[in-house]
Amino acid sequence: MLVAFEGSQRAGRKQFMKRARATELLIEMLRRVDAGGTWQLDVIQELHLFGSYARGAVEPGDVDVVVDFDHDRSEWNQHFLESFSYGKDPHATLRMALRGRARSLSLMFGKDRHDDIPMLLLWRRGEHVEQAIARIHAIAPDSAATRAERDAMPDYLRGVGDKLPRYLRRELVALVDDEVLDLAEIVLPERTPSATWFEEVIRHRWSATSPLRRAALAVLAHWESRDVDLAQVHLHGTDLDVYSSSTPYCAGFHLRYFKAVRQCFVDHGDQEWIEVVSPTRRGPLQALLVRRGRNFTTSGWPWSDGSYFT
Repeated sequence: MLVAFEGSQRAGRKQFMKRARATELLIEMLRRVDAGGTWQLDVIQELHLFGSYARGAVEPGDVDVVVDFDHDRSEWNQHFLESFSYGKDPHATLRMALRGRARSLSLMFGKDRHDDIPMLLLWRRGEHVEQAIARIHAIAPDSAATRAERDAMPDYLRGVGDKLPRYLRRELVALVDDEVLDLAEIVLPERTPSATWFEEVIRHRWSATSPLRRAALAVLAHWESRDVDLAQVHLHGTDLDVYSSSTPYCAGFHLRYFKAVRQCFVDHGDQEWIEVVSPTRRGPLQALLVRRGRNFTTSGWPWSDGSYFT
């Protein structure tokens, strides 16, 4: 098991809210969907509740909702391609449309990828919004209901685990247990590398306010502090130095290229991969550092069918 570089303590403690406030946020979301008017809202097909709120907790940490939406809409397909072209999270616009700035609503996408979690139907397209509100009020408050133990959430995923799909967490844990991969959570200090030869490349890819630019500079400064030759870096899908013949250090953001981890380790002799799971404009830059474990092989890869990596 790797040890974390730089430090990986999470800032602050988990805040809990009253059930009445959580209910208010859910109803506000339902009325947004019911009003519609934008493609981001009109593609929503179903909403399901799970977690402590669904079990009746009087002070839930947040409200967990799984969102099913129409993946065949032309607006979504165009948005999806544009988002990935610029390294953005394609679901961000759906989250904003559904919850506004209410961060206490935790939204996940794709019920089929979370079908092992007990869920309650909240709303289905075609239903009157009052039916959904009635389902909310039918959940009896339970003072004994607490936040469930997080599945597949070992210490080395405590900082970023909530940002990873549940099935991906479970696969990563299995691979670490089998010593196929080594993982460490790291928090990257906000620093700028002393090297300047690549500045034009960074400016060309991302604007000064882009969270991806902030993440890129932090990753490069981290490697530079460890005496890694930055000409050997493959940065979010592109070699930092286009003339480099070897790039054994890879970095990615928003999990866009994360499914290429094995290919990079096998085909390019990579030393490590740093994944900034959710780059932000401010706040801690939490990341995963991935290396080959002692049982890593160049043949065979035990991902289950339908996983993030297939």
